[in-house]
Amino acid sequence: MADVRAAAKSLGALGLLALAAPVAAAATTGAALLGRARQQDERRAVRSGPPLTVMVSGGKMTKALALCRAFHAAGHRVVLVEAEKYRWTGHRASRSVEVFRTIPGPDDPDYAQALLRVVEEEGVDVYVPVCAPATAIADARAKAVLEA
Repeated sequence: MADVRAAAKSLGALGLLALAAPVAAAATTGAALLGRARQQDERRAVRSGPPLTVMVSGGKMTKALALCRAFHAAGHRVVLVEAEKYRWTGHRASRSVEVFRTIPGPDDPDYAQALLRVVEEEGVDVYVPVCAPATAIADARAKAVLEA
């Protein structure tokens, strides 16, 4: 008898879920379409001037991803860079990131030159260093190389 009740409860729950599925699918589709429409409106409204290529460092950090999304929404091309050690960050797969490049860590003497290579190869117009406190000094030293 207990098995019959458990089976009836399970079948009842499955039936209710089946009834709710079309409503959930319609709500999800509507939200997705509304989100895309808003993105297109934001992209048109935000950018003033020609699109730029923006390089953002600190690719493993959420704040870097937020900046990538903002630049992309404004219509700019985004290049995300991160140390080789963190090359498998999920942010590299973001739709807002057109190019993901790895560079040596900030302790490496070739750090600034690696940034410069990315700038030259990708045609970067603006560099936005998003760094942890440990990387701030290396980014400050790289400024002289990048400004030249």
